[in-house]
Amino acid sequence: MGSFPKKSFELYPSEGLGFLTLGHSLFQTYALLKKHGLHNDIRFIYSNSSKTTVLQLTRVSINLIFESAYQKLILIEVNEVGKVGVEFTFKNEPIGSLSFKHIYNRLFGPTYPGVENPASNSYCLSYPGIAFRFSLDQLSENQNKDDLNRVLNSSKKDVNCSSFTIFKGDNWTDAVTNINKILDTKNLQERYSLLPSLYPKASENVKRQILYARINNLSAPNLEIYYKSQQKASFHLELGTTSMRNVLGYLGSPDDTFLKNGDSRISSKSEKFNVYKVHNYYRYGIDCFYKMDESSVIGSAVLSKVTLHTNIENSLDFLKYEKINVEVNKISYNHQYTWNTTEAFDRMYEFLSPQSKDKSVFLNRKDYELNSFSTTNNEFEMIGYDDNVESSTSAENESSCSTNPEETDDYKNWGLTKLVGDKHYVFEVLLDGNKVSSVTVVQ
Repeated sequence: MGSFPKKSFELYPSEGLGFLTLGHSLFQTYALLKKHGLHNDIRFIYSNSSKTTVLQLTRVSINLIFESAYQKLILIEVNEVGKVGVEFTFKNEPIGSLSFKHIYNRLFGPTYPGVENPASNSYCLSYPGIAFRFSLDQLSENQNKDDLNRVLNSSKKDVNCSSFTIFKGDNWTDAVTNINKILDTKNLQERYSLLPSLYPKASENVKRQILYARINNLSAPNLEIYYKSQQKASFHLELGTTSMRNVLGYLGSPDDTFLKNGDSRISSKSEKFNVYKVHNYYRYGIDCFYKMDESSVIGSAVLSKVTLHTNIENSLDFLKYEKINVEVNKISYNHQYTWNTTEAFDRMYEFLSPQSKDKSVFLNRKDYELNSFSTTNNEFEMIGYDDNVESSTSAENESSCSTNPEETDDYKNWGLTKLVGDKHYVFEVLLDGNKVSSVTVVQ
């Protein structure tokens, strides 16, 4: 096997690292990793109840931390600074050393006193948008630590940086407080309004971003798609009525398209032509199905089915689609109840009709469908790590219940789902974690 080519990353405090940009989604980031040849040696660290997902680039010792609801990149951590094969630049100039004296006296300049962490015997030196950590093991136990900036700067032996974090904020302490506040915000709309404080404005300059889909009536095959656009905040899709031309006007050209044979069980002698045209919008997490017939004119076919993908880590479609959240509303006795796909499916049973609650179909897609990771050496780890942002830098050291999932009991349920249907809606629910991996609306 050939040697791993040297990788160089430019430091962009408050913005990102090289081609990695705060605010990009997990789907967008993975596409960039593929483009730059860094997608084969990665590891995902997450748990079903976690507020974050960590994507580890194992060869370059970089952790990318995403919040879970919208899967936005909120932190970039670099560990094992000085690792062979990885170099950094700042303002297009090579950084020869990331020692305390070089950072404090030349690279970024003097700053306010940092924060000592007695538990890890380390010191965090913070600047706007970037924080450096140093091990204090080299200092003697009886050395005065009242002013560590002065102590480290006057030390005979320079102390090298062990890790650093890129974030959005004036300093690391305030950034941690803001991040934890946002991660604790359960309301999807409120969280989305707060998220831009965690990344640069450039990350928001996207022509169209789907925010979420809303279902207001489980008895009718329609939904509302909410997105960020200067022209319009949402559009309505009604199966059996909305035309392909209208959908193309809303969503633009699909990322992929193909023809799919219809169900022969519903064909009749008068219905000789039974084909569906499928438009895949991977960038939005949406698939649109149109029923075609011999008289169909381009663009006139009517929408007959929509599938919404939530990009859950342990689903077989993981990273094939952008994440789209789905919200379901139900009004009962003049009170509105709301459930969304970031929650476990348990509460959704309250929204279903009585005849649907006890009916589900087991689906083992592992028998005939390969995940996009099946041909690589990537590892999936289900771990119970601390969601506190300040402790996330030690994700590599957390104990996990699986390093090779195929050898554990957890793998038995990995990717397995059950289908729960109610009139016009089908929910695909993961057995492991009880989260919804997709919602399908049918006419």
